[in-house]
Amino acid sequence: MATHKYRTEIPEEIAARVLFESDRTCCVCRTRGRPVQIHHIDDDPGNSEVNNLAVVCFDCHRETQLRGGFDRKLDVAQIQLYRRDWVRRVSERRDTDGELTVMDRATGARTRIVRYLQIEEKSDEHFYSFDAAYPQIDSGDQNADAKTNLCISAFIARILDRIRPEIIAGSAQKIEILTAMPNAPVWDEVSVSHSISLFTAKVLSIEFPISTYVSMAMHPTTHTRTLNFQLQPSTPLELVDLFKPSSNYLDLLSQHCVNELHREQPSRFADSKERAAYLATTQDPWILRGAGPQYANYEHFVLVKGGMRVFFDPYQVGSYAEGRYDVFVPTRVLFPALRDSVAALLH
Repeated sequence: MATHKYRTEIPEEIAARVLFESDRTCCVCRTRGRPVQIHHIDDDPGNSEVNNLAVVCFDCHRETQLRGGFDRKLDVAQIQLYRRDWVRRVSERRDTDGELTVMDRATGARTRIVRYLQIEEKSDEHFYSFDAAYPQIDSGDQNADAKTNLCISAFIARILDRIRPEIIAGSAQKIEILTAMPNAPVWDEVSVSHSISLFTAKVLSIEFPISTYVSMAMHPTTHTRTLNFQLQPSTPLELVDLFKPSSNYLDLLSQHCVNELHREQPSRFADSKERAAYLATTQDPWILRGAGPQYANYEHFVLVKGGMRVFFDPYQVGSYAEGRYDVFVPTRVLFPALRDSVAALLH
């Protein structure tokens, strides 16, 4: 398991420097909020020189792997170029006080501020680590901001409080494994990152990708959680809050997402043409089930300008190899069911 190898072979101070210089963001796709790992550019796990280490997301890391013994989509030279360019860009734009100001479109003033906080917890006794990076906002309304920020902080705390007992309960089994196999990868690791999809005077939407490595697992598991707020006053928004009572919003969401998922799926397959031909006559039962008109299928969403984005984690509508799907649903699709107040937020 690559991540446990990194943990034992890359000195902590070097790993921290590499992650900091890349802003914990993949140097190739540069999509903020994706779970990342440290990649040895020359494929030598013993070479932990800073210049040989690149931060990449799981999707881009797969592109570095040899295919068929000859073809490499992302070779050493490309990764080196991506790394150097990205580290330079991060350094140039890094704000010394760790804050991000947001332009108010109505007034042109930069009045809303995002601060980024991080918490870490590690236990050598129970073989686990937890880290989370999350935002805190300052819009100028102290009381409303306090309510929003408390909700965000409590959300992160609940994740840790939920997983800690489960991990500790498995400590004895890990010790047994280590007794039989001293070098076994028994470490559990949970990492929470975030991406702000929309932050205006009236609305805040945050995506939280969560990556989990479980002891002895073959690969990490990933899932997505989201928080949405209507601001002034601060009010959490759940899916049901967006739509008119007794509307057919689940049917509208499902019809659009099922169609979009069938359109996108062939690109995730080795033989995309063959898969497209199959889907031309047959609908995928996995998609029909995971994107059907059930409330639980659409709980993880963020608001964006012009609509909303719905996340479908691995195994919900496809295999692990297909990765996470996300579908943009424009306001025009949802307009018949949207509350008027919500439609105004998305203009």
